[in-house]
Amino acid sequence: MNNLFLTLTSLKERLINTPIIKGQRELGYLFECSFVFHNACTEERINEFTEETAFKIPQDYREFLLIHDGAILFQDESGRSNPSWIIFGIDDIIDYLNIHHVPEHLYPIAAYGQTVIFVNGDRVNEGREDYLFDRSIYDSIDSEGEDIKLNFELFFERLIVSQGSHFWFWNQINSTNYSK
Repeated sequence: MNNLFLTLTSLKERLINTPIIKGQRELGYLFECSFVFHNACTEERINEFTEETAFKIPQDYREFLLIHDGAILFQDESGRSNPSWIIFGIDDIIDYLNIHHVPEHLYPIAAYGQTVIFVNGDRVNEGREDYLFDRSIYDSIDSEGEDIKLNFELFFERLIVSQGSHFWFWNQINSTNYSK
């Protein structure tokens, strides 16, 4: 049993008795949130996607797609219009690429407002486990964005544990630049 499955199972167990849970993020921000998990994708659909696009799907992300072809995480129920984390399914990837121009070796797998998480296909083809990049929708067309040195399994686990925070920036905040 892999960590992705364990993280997903534990999250769903928390949601059994109450579909809305309290979350807490930086600076004491409390919010009630819900989660939506889409139906599973098929191997056939994933294979069609890889044949059409020539993108290789990393094994951990493939495993997620075979359980859920996308998800909405930390959907803020407060009415404040805070963005949710969207984990892309196959059609979401295609829709994004039809609208946005990105370097041809990148494809999106998650978004939160203006932040988009991309797979670097070149790194996947090389067999590397550090294939995720953080890009803004406002980055220049040829920008790869920031290397966050993660794979999908680790990204997903930390996203859940951090309650939807941009945890990969935490090491950049310290006592000298933290605003109280």
